[in-house]
Amino acid sequence: MTNRWNLTRGIFGPLWPYITDDSVTDIDWDGDSLWVEYAGGRKECVCPEEFDGRFVDNFTQYVANHVARPFNQVENVLSAETDTLRITVVHESLATSGRCFSIRKSMPKLRFGALQAIQENYCPEAFMHFLVNCVTIRCNFAFCGEPGHGKTECAKFLSTFIASADKVITVEDTLEWHYKSINPGKRADEIKIDSDEEYAKAIKVALRLNPTWLMLSEARSTEVQYLVEGWSTGVHGMTTLHTSDVRKIPDRVVNMMGQGIEPGRMVNNIYTHLDLGILLERTTDADGMTRRRITQAAIFERRGEENICTMLMEDGIFQQSLIPESILSRMKKAGIPDSCKSHLLEERFRQERKGIFYGMEEQKKWETTPELVRAVAEEVSGIY
Repeated sequence: MTNRWNLTRGIFGPLWPYITDDSVTDIDWDGDSLWVEYAGGRKECVCPEEFDGRFVDNFTQYVANHVARPFNQVENVLSAETDTLRITVVHESLATSGRCFSIRKSMPKLRFGALQAIQENYCPEAFMHFLVNCVTIRCNFAFCGEPGHGKTECAKFLSTFIASADKVITVEDTLEWHYKSINPGKRADEIKIDSDEEYAKAIKVALRLNPTWLMLSEARSTEVQYLVEGWSTGVHGMTTLHTSDVRKIPDRVVNMMGQGIEPGRMVNNIYTHLDLGILLERTTDADGMTRRRITQAAIFERRGEENICTMLMEDGIFQQSLIPESILSRMKKAGIPDSCKSHLLEERFRQERKGIFYGMEEQKKWETTPELVRAVAEEVSGIY
């Protein structure tokens, strides 16, 4: 399946204004109504001119032709993607309400900035400082939550604080990281696969490319075993997975590995090599606006023969005093005296206050100030 589409008004017709609007995240046709969702959480039912059953038939036929797949009563689910769009169409033989489709957009930019996140109560400012410092000392992250809760966007935001000299490899079946586009000039390889069966092979290949960081867009199945093994060799990483509580992450990972493993030994490995679990949740305000925020965070560690999960955040309340000594020690070795004070994040704040937003606009507008150079040097001085 190719993702090299020439996106034009002729293909998307009445949908074109929503395709070109970067604030739109989802476009859904339910067989009766067309709904558009925006990055801020607003949803609206729209009625563009010339959007009718004939357009739906023509559009889905074009998608089927492009991916060279049949679309009928037998082959009744159609999937396709471009660099920024993920398209799913369901045939009327399966959807009793009529032919329907969903277009999800993943733009090669960040959805939010650091200041915006603080202002919208995405997480406490002290906790954001802590997370950036965790990236600096190369912690391993697992972002969890339900679909649409913002796991990948959170991971993308934090990955922008990875040092430029660190080599990053992303492995994904649907293009979401856009690491090189968001972070031009940083070392990175991007591996795109076409099926779940290729995940394990891609991870093993990626580990042979000498990465500092390995980013897995979503841990779903047995491939997670190779990710954990990669962490055990000193490769650092971020991944997302579906679970409703950070305390469930180790069991969720073990369950994905399937048969043929020793659950007890693998749980021990997870507690040894996974550092931080973060839960994202989505709520709807009285005004109908959707908010995404971090509600849970936990540190995983193995002390002697004991596996310990320390809850640093519950219901969005951060308890700095509970940060384990193991994390504080790593930060001190990296030249970070205050776990909740990051020079990199402070510099990001300064840039944004001047109207310059990293990863959200053309990179030439991002200023490499003496303060930023000094901040980077200070942050990584204790690592290399």
